[in-house]
Amino acid sequence: MHVGDHPKKLIEAAQYWAAQGKESGADESQEDLAAFGAPDEIQAQVEALPEDFRVLPENWDTITAWLAVQTQMTKTGLRYEGVEPGLRMAGITLTPKRFEDLQLMEATVIEAFNT
Repeated sequence: MHVGDHPKKLIEAAQYWAAQGKESGADESQEDLAAFGAPDEIQAQVEALPEDFRVLPENWDTITAWLAVQTQMTKTGLRYEGVEPGLRMAGITLTPKRFEDLQLMEATVIEAFNT
């Protein structure tokens, strides 16, 4: 699915986002995971996560794009009708590569939400 050089780090970034969702305390993250029906294993992984997540420079633009449209993420996937306008309003160009990376992150988040 992904042809990029560092898909593993994007997958890890998406898992981190899915686990934390937003900047919040651990208690709120756990409440969010429970509300989404995350299994105990995922909830345990969240508790073990460090507070910071390092992003490789080559993935920075994709992470920035993801954060710009994170409000378009639902339990079943991105609301695509809001992605392009959201990126455009944030001044981010949607290239085929960036779209592919966003889809990789989306698939990872869906898996995290539904496992």
